[in-house]
Amino acid sequence: VGKGKLTFGSGGVFNGTFKDDEAFDGKLNDKFDNVFENDANKGGHFLRGKLNGAGRARCTNGNEYTGEFRDGLFSGQGQLLYKEIGSGAGKATYVGSFRGNKRDGYGEITWGAAGGNKDAECFKGIWHNDHRIKGHIHLVDGTEYDGEWKHDVMHGFGRLTFKPERKGDKGIT
Repeated sequence: VGKGKLTFGSGGVFNGTFKDDEAFDGKLNDKFDNVFENDANKGGHFLRGKLNGAGRARCTNGNEYTGEFRDGLFSGQGQLLYKEIGSGAGKATYVGSFRGNKRDGYGEITWGAAGGNKDAECFKGIWHNDHRIKGHIHLVDGTEYDGEWKHDVMHGFGRLTFKPERKGDKGIT
């Protein structure tokens, strides 16, 4: 066991502790400037140059992931903070299950308004291969949908409810 720095010929640098001539505990900057750090207190470590167990990643696009890794990929439970999710929706936070760097299993994503604000929009439900499959979405205008999804679009059996326009209206279901 010893400390040191390893520079890869293909780009990237590992700084930290080596065990049995392999990177084990430290920080890896890959050739794209993404940063991976293990959480040794929770059993995270590097194996064959890839993060396994608990750790953290800071990506060049500004996204940050904290959670479980397998062979350098987001796998297991984690939290992904998106710097920008597109379409002007701003920041987003996903908390849930991952498999192979993709949302997969139960998870919740909130976007639109700053943390915990009542104007935030959210989806809670089942994901597969980074697509929503079944769950509940709440939009800032009061629209809600609870049901099935296909190709990340409301599709199949479900219930869509629109917020009433005037006080006393029951809305449309």
